[in-house]
Amino acid sequence: MGPGLPGQRSALVEEDRRFVEELWGIAPGTLRTEVGQGTIEMFSRMAEGEIKACWIICTNPIAGVANRKRVIAGLEAAEFVVTQDVFAATETNAYADVVLPAALWAESEGVMINSERNLTLLQQAVEPVGEALPDWRIIARVACEMGFEAGFSYESAEEVFEEIKRAGNPATGYDLRGVTYERLRETPVQWPSPPGSGARNPIRYLNDGLSQAPLVREDGSRPRLAFATADGRAVFFPRPHLPAAELPDDDFPYVLNTGRLGHQWHTLTKTGKVAKLNKLNPGPFVEINPQNSPKCATTGC
Repeated sequence: MGPGLPGQRSALVEEDRRFVEELWGIAPGTLRTEVGQGTIEMFSRMAEGEIKACWIICTNPIAGVANRKRVIAGLEAAEFVVTQDVFAATETNAYADVVLPAALWAESEGVMINSERNLTLLQQAVEPVGEALPDWRIIARVACEMGFEAGFSYESAEEVFEEIKRAGNPATGYDLRGVTYERLRETPVQWPSPPGSGARNPIRYLNDGLSQAPLVREDGSRPRLAFATADGRAVFFPRPHLPAAELPDDDFPYVLNTGRLGHQWHTLTKTGKVAKLNKLNPGPFVEINPQNSPKCATTGC
């Protein structure tokens, strides 16, 4: 996630770094300010030998990231590759030096959040298979073995959630203080959720001074709604247009983009095991506008 820090903060902002360093009990200046440009750049740097190792958790980049040859080149060049997944037979696991067995969502406990800001407690339904463990527990165990027991000696997923709650951010309105595991066992809760609020909080930017700093205008008025900014207005970040790294030419007239199917989930490691779904699209295919087909290019349509 690049420069992301807990509570919708950024490692590029000094105030945000200081807050998180205090939250985690680490010395000022510990958090690094160098950030990468994302997944594509990471695999390119691996292929060039700049990044020596990687730990891939809960994803299958060889199947899901465009230009898979570059991803494979990066994994082959890396000196040490760790993958962590609930499925053994994934394209990426084939390039791993170590595969850590993770637990499925039904085999562990944790809080799920959706795009509606709704938090739901997923409670464990069955025991994990074999030596599989929840993702958070694997990460914590590795961290403790590396000497970071002070920050990773969690005993439950609830302890992790309680730490996340402490990262509330009045500068964005991010607020989970009113959410607890006990409450989530009764009902899902929608944030922002200050203490004492109801389960449904559909309006995020309420100017009530509870989850974000209150806005009072020069004339003394206080609007009901305001973005969590100094002037109450949203901030837009316009970006300059940049041409694509590769453009079509006579030899390669098309640029293909990876797509999604409504009845499948991402790289098929889950839903790809369902025979009925595979009958709908039994093999790879390409969708192209008829006006862009080779026939139309030569004879017209």
